[in-house]
Amino acid sequence: MESTTIDTAGLCSDIVTAIAERTGADPLEMDPLYDAVDVDAVKAIVGSAGDASVEFAYHGHTVVVDGDGSVTVTGEAEPEMAGVE
Repeated sequence: MESTTIDTAGLCSDIVTAIAERTGADPLEMDPLYDAVDVDAVKAIVGSAGDASVEFAYHGHTVVVDGDGSVTVTGEAEPEMAGVE
């Protein structure tokens, strides 16, 4: 198995920026990312260079981080993921 190194340093920033761009929210006004997901675990999965991905709800949207470090934000989060009140 070939080892690949992925730069995870900007991953949190990429996630927050993607949500901010989609929603028009100020990134500095958003809840901390670590309130939605274990950031270290996401970085570990991304850094493992496998085909794994992580999906979680953040700021009312579904975020998918693939093993290659790409971040995808889709519509509204599923109600059970978003913790709808």
